[in-house]
Amino acid sequence: MLDTNVCIFFLQGKYGIKEKILRIGRKNCCISEITIAELPYGAAYSQSEKHRRDVEIVLENLTLVPIYDSLPTYAATKAHFRRNGQLIEEFDMSLARRQSTTAT
Repeated sequence: MLDTNVCIFFLQGKYGIKEKILRIGRKNCCISEITIAELPYGAAYSQSEKHRRDVEIVLENLTLVPIYDSLPTYAATKAHFRRNGQLIEEFDMSLARRQSTTAT
């Protein structure tokens, strides 16, 4: 599952992301609903027509994996870590959980 930053790096031609995607195959890559929210937001904020077109390309060419089923796990895990003084980026846990359940 490619998170938003990886998609942005792909569009920017950074870190060999394009080559890695080609190596593992586009059909083996997916994005979550979070990325579908974040990429268009970033493009709208930038007010760049190129960024909007780039986002459309990403969204049209990668499979969407819904995260709804992983949200209860996200909530419980985030609460656990917060009680122990460890704050984790908002949706990174749910993406990791969703990826582990779809990979098996």
